[in-house]
Amino acid sequence: MKRYVWSVSLLLVLLGFGAVRPAVGQGVTTAAVTGRVSDESGAPVALAELLLVNASTGERHTVRTRDDGSYGIENASVGGPYNRRGPWASSPGRPLRSA
Repeated sequence: MKRYVWSVSLLLVLLGFGAVRPAVGQGVTTAAVTGRVSDESGAPVALAELLLVNASTGERHTVRTRDDGSYGIENASVGGPYNRRGPWASSPGRPLRSA
């Protein structure tokens, strides 16, 4: 009887792992890019428009920074390379950096 209980228990555990295995194959197929935009003094820049371009595919994502200068772009294609662009590139009076 003890052997029967162990056999049934082992079978149930193996079946449980087998049922979970297909769910493991459901990987993430998109990427996310996050960052923070600040000026020379390190102060956050709010509402700056940021453009992310996939150089391989031409896919484009536009986002505005939050009040703390942070931004997040989701559902971008995995891979790249990506180029970040913003309006500050042509504003010599206020050079910005992305941290």
